[in-house]
Amino acid sequence: MQELRHVMIKPDILLDPPAIAENERENSIIVLEYLQTLTKIENFRCTEEVLKRIPNIKKLKICYATPSKGVEYFCLNNLVHLNKLEEFKFDFLTVIKSSLKNLTFPPSLKKLTLISGFHPWEETEIVGSLPHLQVLKLKKRAFYGPKWELHEGGFLQLKVLLLEKTNIEKWIADSFTSPNFSA
Repeated sequence: MQELRHVMIKPDILLDPPAIAENERENSIIVLEYLQTLTKIENFRCTEEVLKRIPNIKKLKICYATPSKGVEYFCLNNLVHLNKLEEFKFDFLTVIKSSLKNLTFPPSLKKLTLISGFHPWEETEIVGSLPHLQVLKLKKRAFYGPKWELHEGGFLQLKVLLLEKTNIEKWIADSFTSPNFSA
């Protein structure tokens, strides 16, 4: 299993490591250094201990069906440590209002899909600052509100934008200039 590259997990299985004694921790960590794809994971806690086990992951698809625990519980701020992550799909199976303000995506991201979440459009600046982002899919009211105003210097590599099931009425990109994107 050490050379395992792609894993699809049924939604009811978690990847949390078992609780072990502190003195056994060093010797018991299994690192899946060849693992590149991990998909269909539900309620995945991105603890530092778990992410150390998958250091070379390139494609990660996770969903959250337990919003009562809160986004902080799932340690999503640790995603920034996945230096090789290129594709990330993030889905709230239960529609909840959340915030991306405390979340830092790894700069290596090329493709990002956000589903549900009801983020305010202002928080797209966090996503727009990703230097290599080429594909952005916003589905099922990932962002919410009547107006989205793009700011100068964002989405510099964006080639594909999908907006699905949104209530946007006005999209302002007048002063926005990017070699690969036009409004």
